[in-house]
Amino acid sequence: MSNGAVQIVRLSVDNPGLRLRKSSDQALRAFAQRPVSSPLAAAVAVTGLRNFGNTCFMNAALQCLLQTSALQDAFLHGEFAGALQPTSDFAVRDVGETVTVAWSRLLRRLCQPSADASIEVRRFKEVISRYYPIYSGYQQQDATNFVIAVLQQLHAELNVAETPQAIARVPFSSNLPLVELAAAQMEVDGRCNDSIVARAFHGWMRTTLACAGCGAVQDELFDSFLTLRVPTRSVSQSTVSSAGGISLEDCLRWLSEPAPIASSDECTACRRRERRVMCTRLWRCPDHLIVALDRTDDLRRSSLSPAAKASARPASEQRSGIANGRGKSSATASVGATVDDHDAWRHSSPRKHQKLIRFPVTEPLDLRPFLSSDGDLSTETGSLYECYGVVHHAGNLHGHCTAFVKHLAENQWYLANDADVRRVAAERVVDAGALTLFYRRL
Repeated sequence: MSNGAVQIVRLSVDNPGLRLRKSSDQALRAFAQRPVSSPLAAAVAVTGLRNFGNTCFMNAALQCLLQTSALQDAFLHGEFAGALQPTSDFAVRDVGETVTVAWSRLLRRLCQPSADASIEVRRFKEVISRYYPIYSGYQQQDATNFVIAVLQQLHAELNVAETPQAIARVPFSSNLPLVELAAAQMEVDGRCNDSIVARAFHGWMRTTLACAGCGAVQDELFDSFLTLRVPTRSVSQSTVSSAGGISLEDCLRWLSEPAPIASSDECTACRRRERRVMCTRLWRCPDHLIVALDRTDDLRRSSLSPAAKASARPASEQRSGIANGRGKSSATASVGATVDDHDAWRHSSPRKHQKLIRFPVTEPLDLRPFLSSDGDLSTETGSLYECYGVVHHAGNLHGHCTAFVKHLAENQWYLANDADVRRVAAERVVDAGALTLFYRRL
């Protein structure tokens, strides 16, 4: 994998120089409405993707995204064509194919009867590289970052929000009920982010900052996330639930444990200058949950959202108004924002470990224990999630990426190792190389 932090070009979805011309908009709409010859019930076939020069990270990431039912339904059923409004601002170049078209073309290709056991996705790589030049070469890159890049770009191109721009933070007030504060922040977010990606992958975290002395709440933050990053190296023994080793549930439990944060601010209640205690929990769970297992040193504090970082700093160091831009929670990137904070994403670090982290495959993952008690989880949505994809990385700096994917129509797991695809038992999926987990709500 690449040495050091991944640097990704930042795109602004409201940049006039990147808006789609009307003629191209009509072409996109026509392409999206083309009929698919094979029955959609067969879903997307698990097909080998050829490696044409250190592209295993891309192949593994694409295999999991290709088996994501929300993306299949939206693109193959033509739902995304309805999101291509004439007034939409698309983050695309003046010429050339968009990621939206390249992605739709790839999905449709895999729905067609073919004698080929594997295909090459060179064209998709060329298209995504226009917006993220780091992928234009043939160096090994981080698979999780590639997932984020694809989803961010699809969102940028399909976002039909009123004002696709940076989101202001709704200030905390002790007089405002928590659910109303969260609803206000989500309403602001909804005016900026409205796309297939936002609806399928958009989750929310709640971060509480309280005085360590008297316990009075000093700040409440609600941050959106696209991928949920959880620590694995520094999980304490007190959170390990069984003798079988560390589980994903243990990691989620440790992530939500109270943690001290340095602060020199005066408490608004006891008027003493005490440290703050931070507690982070899920508030709203997305339909599709992407969990990235952080296999580096403990980066929990550096993974705080910009808003949380700003709130934890002394008031004299904080910005006025928006707290250091839009928050990212304990996750990586927010829908509609840029791919930020990659310095904290050093899966390629020489200190990367391959400790076995158990995670549910044959049984559902229940997120209810990790949801804030006031969180938004109605009986209509539920808390149970099914695993359908795992990006696996073997080795350290220049290792190899593969993917385990579950074909939902067949209820069968496959191991996709570049061009080679073979059926495997579900018990094979959990191993020490698991890096990124894909779950969907049941």
